[in-house]
Amino acid sequence: MKAVAYARYSSDNQNEDSIEAQLREIKKYCRDSNIDLVHSYIDEEKSGKTDDRPAFQQMISDAKKGIFNAIILHKIDRFARNRYDSAIYKAQLKRLGIKLYYVAQPISDSPEGRLMEGILESFAEYYSENLANEVMKGLKTKAYHGEFTGGFAPLGYDIIDKKYVINEQEAVIVRKIFELYANGYSYGDLLNELNLKGYKTKFNVPFGKNSLYSILSNKKYIGIMEYNKAVSRIPGQRNGHKTKPEEQIIIVENVIPQIIDLNTWNTAQERKINSKHKAQFKAVDTYLLTGLVECESCSSNMGGHRTKNNQKKIYSYYLCKKCRNKVKKESIEQKVLNTLITKIFSDESINEYAQKLNEYSAKKYNESEAEINKLKSVVSQFEREINNIVNVIMKGISSSALEEKLQTLEQAKKDTLFELACAKNSQDMVLFTPDEIKSSLIKYKNILEKGNIDECKPIVKKFIHKITIAENDKITFSYCLDTIGADEGT
Repeated sequence: MKAVAYARYSSDNQNEDSIEAQLREIKKYCRDSNIDLVHSYIDEEKSGKTDDRPAFQQMISDAKKGIFNAIILHKIDRFARNRYDSAIYKAQLKRLGIKLYYVAQPISDSPEGRLMEGILESFAEYYSENLANEVMKGLKTKAYHGEFTGGFAPLGYDIIDKKYVINEQEAVIVRKIFELYANGYSYGDLLNELNLKGYKTKFNVPFGKNSLYSILSNKKYIGIMEYNKAVSRIPGQRNGHKTKPEEQIIIVENVIPQIIDLNTWNTAQERKINSKHKAQFKAVDTYLLTGLVECESCSSNMGGHRTKNNQKKIYSYYLCKKCRNKVKKESIEQKVLNTLITKIFSDESINEYAQKLNEYSAKKYNESEAEINKLKSVVSQFEREINNIVNVIMKGISSSALEEKLQTLEQAKKDTLFELACAKNSQDMVLFTPDEIKSSLIKYKNILEKGNIDECKPIVKKFIHKITIAENDKITFSYCLDTIGADEGT
């Protein structure tokens, strides 16, 4: 049986078994059970409540390649502490014929064993959720007492004995920001004024629009503590500009020393609301050629830009901010689509490029074959060295150094065999026939002819490397060499 190990360590509980301890027990289990351990996947400081774990996802991906037929874990909760994720991934692995074994919690493959596995998973999920609830309870208590609940103190405050204390030097900057904004200064004007005076953020860097937004929205400056406000974007990450419903937010007044008076605060908030409403009426264009258009004069990237004329008609361009060189969005995008359809995706060209891409995939296949042969050679070399040491030991000559060398070579051989299996699997997916390539190119052509920008965008990036715009409106297309084989000008 070929197996892999999966070990995970979560930073929220310092009492959990370390990665080293988990792997030590797994390796011992494999030796005792005569299981061939070919690889180890390790996620450090990753919670089991989410499947957003790089090594875990790589393991699931590799499982589909047929390289191993078992996964060895220390305990059930190392796989997942979320029953939904656990059920989904275990079903996938079961369809692939891959079994899970738990070193510290042996479970039989019987109805009773599966029942016990479900019960242990429920305990793991309960433990995880209960731990989070207890942590949240403690933080709520701190919020009600106006105590620091973690993170960083905002500009204008220091934390002394877990309490917010005004830092007068920084508070001067905070008052200036609110005063200027309440008196009509835009974010741009504010930034110019602050930078002119040499003011810096709490982290001693120049102010930006995000730092201004955070300061102007922070109710701590009027003595109010808010907790449990931000919406989780994904587990472990916050999106500070989105908030939960008011009934879920803890709001405690008069627990933090006040820096901003209520009149100034209210004026600033009214300005923010009015600015937000104005911004809602601005339309947003989707640009087909983002990152592809370059100014010939200065080699700068030309980004999307919108402007209005006197009649308030909106025009969209790709603009070079250095040279002010520009080209109309609709014109250049239509030209690109037409060029691809007539030059790359004509019937004649499709046949030509299908042949070229077939040659390219054959080249990649041969490169993979060379890599496979190289890995086979390395495996053979390891086997020779292993046999030499085994022969020496069989003659009665043994030492700890020899045994250690033997173990190192055995592990190196397993690692190389794993790389070899991955290389063989990748090689199977490289070689395409001309007919397969023609079918894909015809599908691309149909999408381009429909003209939906979101659908066309990834296709354009596959075939166009760069579009250069000259001041005399000359447009030069540079095609992707791997795909087309040559650069062409228009």
